[in-house]
Order: sequence, then C-alpha cells, then structure tokens
Amino acid sequence: MPDIELPVGSLLLDTFNPRHREVHSQDEAIAAILARHPSKLLALAEHIASHGMNPMDRMLVLENAGGGYIVLEGNRRTAALKLMHNPDLCPDAKTRKAFAAIAADGRAPETVLCAQVQSREEAAPWLLVRHGGELDGAGIVRWSAGMRVRFEAKPGSQDYKAVAVLDWLTEKAEAGANQDLGTAIEFVFDEKLTTFGRLVSGPRFRNFCGFSLSDRDVTLTERPEVVVQRLSHVLRDFQGVDGQRGLSVSDLKSKDQRDNYVDGLIKIFRADVVDGTSEDQDSDDPEEEQPTPRTGAGSPTGAKTNPGSSTPGPESKPGGQSKSGSPATGSGAAKAKRGQPARPTKLFGGLKLQNCSKRTKDVLREIQQIDIDKFRNSAAALTRMLVELVVVEAIQKKGWRNPERQELKERVRTCLGKLDPEESNPRYKDVRNQIAARDSLISANTMNAFLHNANYFPSATELRSISDKYVGLLEDLDAEMGKV
Repeated sequence: MPDIELPVGSLLLDTFNPRHREVHSQDEAIAAILARHPSKLLALAEHIASHGMNPMDRMLVLENAGGGYIVLEGNRRTAALKLMHNPDLCPDAKTRKAFAAIAADGRAPETVLCAQVQSREEAAPWLLVRHGGELDGAGIVRWSAGMRVRFEAKPGSQDYKAVAVLDWLTEKAEAGANQDLGTAIEFVFDEKLTTFGRLVSGPRFRNFCGFSLSDRDVTLTERPEVVVQRLSHVLRDFQGVDGQRGLSVSDLKSKDQRDNYVDGLIKIFRADVVDGTSEDQDSDDPEEEQPTPRTGAGSPTGAKTNPGSSTPGPESKPGGQSKSGSPATGSGAAKAKRGQPARPTKLFGGLKLQNCSKRTKDVLREIQQIDIDKFRNSAAALTRMLVELVVVEAIQKKGWRNPERQELKERVRTCLGKLDPEESNPRYKDVRNQIAARDSLISANTMNAFLHNANYFPSATELRSISDKYVGLLEDLDAEMGKV
C-alpha cells in the first residue's frame, strides 16, 4: 500500500459511501455530505485551515479508470478541502459564505498524502476497523469522558486534582489486585470525575482522608491502608449500593453540602480529624460559599447531619444514629425507604460450619447476630478471629504442613494451596491475589490492624467486603475437615 501525494483537484468523492445513499455525481456527493451535518463539516474545514491535515490520518484512494482517484477513506476531509478551494460548490448560501471566508485566508492545503489500494476489497478491512466501532479492541477505542479530562485538565484545576488522586488509588488497587475498588475507580473516573474533584479540592476532605496534594503528587499524612479505606468508602458512596442512588453534583454543589458530607464521614469512621487548614485554601469554584463556623472535631455549630446528605438532617441524632435506630452511613449506604427493607447488616450470611470446633461455631453465630453498623469494632475483631480459627483448625485437622512463618496470610496461602493447587478456582481468586497486599481491604494486613492498631477504624463497607470474599473459603475448609 504505497504512499502517494495527490493534488486536491485529482480527488473524487466516493459516490458509493456508507454515510449516505448512493449518488451519481460529485455535486450530489458534496450535497449529501453537507446535508447531514453542515456545521461539523465547517468545523473540520476551520480546523484544517488552522492546523493543517492530520498527520496521523492518511486518505485511502483507488485509481479511477476514467482519471483521478476515488477517495474510499476521507470523504469528509475531501469535501471540506474542495469547498475551501471552491465555495461555489456549496448549495447552501449561508454555509457557502462561511467556506468563502476560510478560502479567502488562503490556508487550504494544495496536496494531500494518501495510501493507494488496488481494489475496494483490499480497502474493506481497514475501513471497517476505522468506522466499525471498537470491534473488541481491533477498531478505534474512543476516549472515555475521564480520559479526555486527563488529557485536557489544567494543573491546579478540580479535574486535575481528581485525576491525580484516582491515579494514585488505581496504583494501590492494582498492587492489591482489588477488582472491586478498580471498578469503583473506573465508575467515578468516567461518570463523576468533576463532582469528585469538588471534594478533593477541599482541604477538610483531604485532611480527613489523610493526604495532601502538590501538583500531581499525593503525599500521605496517614498510613496507606487508612487512606485507601476512606477513599474506597467515598467511591462507593458515588456508586450507590443496593439500588440506592449514588452521590451526584446536586449533593455536593455547595461548600456547606461538602462540609456536611465530610462531617458524616468523620462520624462513620469515628476519626479524630483535626479541622485544620494546613493545605492551600484556594477554591476552584468561583461560586463556592464561605465555610460555616465550626466547633469540636469538625462538626457544624449546633447542626445535626445525615452523613452523605446534602443538607442538615432533622432526622439524625448525635453520633450518626437516626430516629429509626439505623446508623447513618453516607449516601452510598442504604437508607430504608417506605415499603423497602433496610440494607442487610449481618456478616457471613448463609455460612454454616458443621465440622469446626464448638468455639469457632459460637464465634460465627455471634458475628452473624452483630449489627455491624452499630458495633463495627466488635464485628471487626470477630471477623479476624473467625478467619484465623477456621484456617488454623483446617491445617491441624487435615495434617497440612504448617507454614514456617505463623502469620495469617501464610496460613491462608497454605489452605489455598491445598484447596486449589492449580490456582484456577475463581471462588478464591480475590483472596489469593489480595491476602498479602498491604493496601487491600481484604488483606491479612487489614484484619491484623483490626486488633493491633489503635488508630485504625474499621468501616461497615470494609467488613462486608471481607465477609463476601472469605465466606466461600471458610465454607470449603469446613467441608474439607468433614472428610477427615
């Protein structure tokens, strides 16, 4: 497919063009292309006049038996060029005048770089890849909204800050093979990036999460797993859960709304967050309101808030407890609606241990009865205890060789190696990939922090994630013990 540079006058529009019905002359072909989107063709001409032809895109041409070259790929560009050289070809007077203005500047290219094929059949696969959509990756994969923002975002803008934080979090999710977090990041990146940027631009939010920003550099003021945990909770609030609507721009538009949301997060995590302004105080939102005077650990003076709510909530009691007795857990958590059941608050639902010791069964029964939104620390301790008890009992009863390092992650790995030596069972995939990851919500490191780190505040979201991921492993280990 040799390159060939051709004068614009030698190019012929394809009268058999998928963009329009088959036509019989060059004038009809120009009219057909103009008829669909004249403003877009004019925009293309203006871009060519300002920047020249796109060096990444060649036209694809077929030599015509009667002279000239039929353009198989690049008909819009060809039409724009012809109208730039000869505006009288335009049948619409208003559009003709606009093309004449471009032509008067004398910026229309005289020649075009093309690739020549010998037949329409040779061109067919390339035309399909160009215009047939993504084709499972073989075609052109368009940028998502978030990708375009990443390309265009200006340093210091809300979008720029949001991308920096999500990119940092993506690195942590990939390191821990955390697929759920990766999905949440992708959703916010593509659907809620600007709104997330409003939060990230606020120093109180950054202080709560435990990081500061300098250009695109994320500097932690908390342990990495704490920052991952808190940001993960926020992203799930944006997603929404159990059919509930996620956070939207209307929930976080004003500074008071964003402050109320951060107040809710502080209550959820029971974090002793200093309401300081050690970071920059500049605002990216020209309409941003002045902060409300505050007292205590960052809560509005005299205000009772529903965590995640956009306005102060009269139905909320101090400590995040609603009148109904259900803790307020952010807009991403289920809020019981009239006629709808409240979100389940039990861990390891459906898990039955038939072959473990009586004490292990008692621990399971107790944890299944705990309301994790009320008693997160107790639930966290029992979660860590249950996983280790079942794993240790399985190793001992089955006579499996104990790992040299008596750590939870090594014991879990030993059990996984026995249950799934080929590492092919998708039932254990997340646990296998994340058990040793420092920043994963379901890692041994996180469960160890439940017991040994006085500054770690387990969340209901985190506990549900651990329960969901480990229930299959515990169930299968119990079944193995029944084979002894």
